[in-house]
Amino acid sequence: MPLLLIFIILPAIELTLFIKIGAQVGAIPILLEVILTAAIGLSVMRKQGLSTLTRANEKLNRGETPAKEVAEGFLLGISGLFIVLPGILTDVFGICLLIPFIRKSLASKILAKSASGQSSFRFYSQHQRSQTDAHTFEGEFSRDEPIDGHIEHKKK
Repeated sequence: MPLLLIFIILPAIELTLFIKIGAQVGAIPILLEVILTAAIGLSVMRKQGLSTLTRANEKLNRGETPAKEVAEGFLLGISGLFIVLPGILTDVFGICLLIPFIRKSLASKILAKSASGQSSFRFYSQHQRSQTDAHTFEGEFSRDEPIDGHIEHKKK
């Protein structure tokens, strides 16, 4: 069903919006809207993406998990995709994801679902893994296959 929505229903809605709004304001304003929102949106996305990356690096340097920044970066990527796709509805979705309040709120909800186990997204830091895997040891392993029920040990 999600693929049906993405590849059939969404373009049909976009085309309907283009026709209805184009009939009201004309073709040139609609084309300018598509081009300008793509240019402005990509510029804003790049600026906010660099800001998110800087915050993630600062958290990593402090030894903290940048889970929220990773989620926000993911949402910025989706925002960029929506903005680049021609269409009015996708532009609205993309611009909404560029608004920091909306993006941070959505990222928090994604992380909350991840923490409660309701999502397939998992964010772990090295520090968290080392605490949960306290009985993990590094080493080399080789398996000797039994010959006639006896294990032959190889000497190196």
